[in-house]
Amino acid sequence: MTAHPLRAPLLPRTPPVAANGGDPRTSDIVDGVYYPSSDGKPMAENTAQWTALVVDGAVLDCRYADDPNVLVAGDVLVYPRRGDPRNSVVPDILVAFGVPKRPHRPSYKVWVEGKAPDFVMEVASPGTWKEDRGRKWQAYEAMGVGEYWLFDPTGEFFDPPLEGYRLAEGRYVPVEALGEAPELVLASEVLGLHLRPGDGHVRFHDPATGEDLRTLLEEAAERRRESSAHRREAAARRRETAARRKAEEKAAQAHARVAELEALVRQLRGQSEP
Repeated sequence: MTAHPLRAPLLPRTPPVAANGGDPRTSDIVDGVYYPSSDGKPMAENTAQWTALVVDGAVLDCRYADDPNVLVAGDVLVYPRRGDPRNSVVPDILVAFGVPKRPHRPSYKVWVEGKAPDFVMEVASPGTWKEDRGRKWQAYEAMGVGEYWLFDPTGEFFDPPLEGYRLAEGRYVPVEALGEAPELVLASEVLGLHLRPGDGHVRFHDPATGEDLRTLLEEAAERRRESSAHRREAAARRRETAARRKAEEKAAQAHARVAELEALVRQLRGQSEP
């Protein structure tokens, strides 16, 4: 099967050795070199950045939940080169196709996984937006990340607030907007989804179904609506059942009263006959 043109190719592997002789994906020490699992920086600088990270990361995680060979991660150190722990970058959100979800990893070592991530999104904040356009841009481009996306949840740093770039001959080129729509819509060839700015986060739209991917909050709200509807339906059924039983009881009582009267009439007629 031909590889997807925007997905990072598999790399030649030289089997690495973990410190404990186990899986090098789960170890901080590989080939005798220590690769830290944290850069000491916070996951987010403010609630706007945190919301976009959490909401969009969860949407993509749910999107590929049933595929064991798609890794969705965020705020994890990515090491591009073997033996160089000082060279690292921390994507806000990454998606890697052909990379198993498990085991859990302390970091993403490109030569261990056999490929770079295919999709990376950075969410702008006051302290990171310049790096997103500078050092991180260069790192992802050199690493071979198929698509690089920039999102500004507040609209303070990027105009437009959502930008997408595809790797073409080793360089990033802009993803052009779709059609003449009044709102900005961009297509991710890697994900097979359309992206647009939403209410503080990116909206992912599946053109195959014609529907947006729902956030966890939207899923929870839908479950509450369904649960409320079910409760209303159950209450209506209980009322209908109670009303039916009451009507049946009244009918039975009326039938019994009629039988009593008929018996009384027969008795009276029997007494009056000579």
